[in-house]
Amino acid sequence: MAALIQFSEACKAYGKQPILDGVSVQLSTSHKAGLIGCNGSGKSTLCKLILGDEELDAGKLKRSSALRLGYLHRLYPAAKFILVIRDPVWHIASLMKQQKLFVAGETSEPRALEHMRRVGHYEFGLDRRAINVGDDDETRRITGLWESGNEVEGWARYWAAIYAHVADTLDADPELRSACLLVRYEALCSEPHDSLQAVFDHAELELEPQALADAASGLHAPTYYKPRFSDAELATIAEITGPVAARFGY
Repeated sequence: MAALIQFSEACKAYGKQPILDGVSVQLSTSHKAGLIGCNGSGKSTLCKLILGDEELDAGKLKRSSALRLGYLHRLYPAAKFILVIRDPVWHIASLMKQQKLFVAGETSEPRALEHMRRVGHYEFGLDRRAINVGDDDETRRITGLWESGNEVEGWARYWAAIYAHVADTLDADPELRSACLLVRYEALCSEPHDSLQAVFDHAELELEPQALADAASGLHAPTYYKPRFSDAELATIAEITGPVAARFGY
């Protein structure tokens, strides 16, 4: 039985209040488990740890690469998924641009930061947090790179971690893979009509030809910015993201 979630000597506390104290437990893909406890006993904390929204104080937590996407597929077996990917150089440039905009906005308007925290969005801004897809050490490494100001390597490692997770998840589950359509950003911009038609066909949705043509006419590659990385930064991005990007045909 493959392990879906595995805690090893896990510890988590808020101040002097322990939530987990040396817990070791494993749930496999064949298990069905319920979580029962009184208010304040740590149910929400445990779920946040599993989803990667919180980190352990000590110990280890391993998650299967199929945890999120595969779980959704099991909940909705007839669902269709659209997965979008972009060339890592351009994608990282876009992510860095978004981060600068969010930092500027939240610095000038602190209520924006409070709102993002309240709604649970930590993708960008002053309280940016990397999604943990099962590798606690790599997540901490990415966070450390960002905190030290090494944006390029931090985003490159983040891109590689996220898309390696996607590739591993699809490789491990043929049924899920058949339910997913991979859309390359470059194809969406260069061949918008055919790309959109493929999306609607995959989702088994109908769209009037004129509506499809109108939507396609508005899609094009951005002209208001372009990556401005040094040769050394481009080499760093290629070294880190290259093996994963190759799995998607880049």
